[in-house]
Amino acid sequence: MPDTFNGDATSLQSATEPFLVFDGRDERPHSNVREAIFKLLQDISTLSTADRIHLLLTSRNESDIAHQFTHAAGWIRCQMHNDGIQSDIALYAATQIARHPELNTLPDNIKEEVQTKLVEGSNGMQVLL
Repeated sequence: MPDTFNGDATSLQSATEPFLVFDGRDERPHSNVREAIFKLLQDISTLSTADRIHLLLTSRNESDIAHQFTHAAGWIRCQMHNDGIQSDIALYAATQIARHPELNTLPDNIKEEVQTKLVEGSNGMQVLL
């Protein structure tokens, strides 16, 4: 595995070392528990086995998370662009609305409004209906 991640998922496909994935770190409300999780992840990253185990954290760009996981502390930040994500979410929302027995009976303009609100409010996260 290279020392830096170039944002290309194909570089992960050839990884032979284990990854621990922690998805949605921003979804935990601001609290002592959230801080404890950050501390735990920092501690894991500094273990003597850290050179053989990789941590992959996903999150929206929030200031407390950015402050905890800095480049100076050895973390590599990769940002995803919302353009492709938003279109995926729009397609998913439209499909789920069409499959839902009650939502599908709504007038088209209402279905479009529901889909638009879901996509705009998702901020890059998928909303399950």
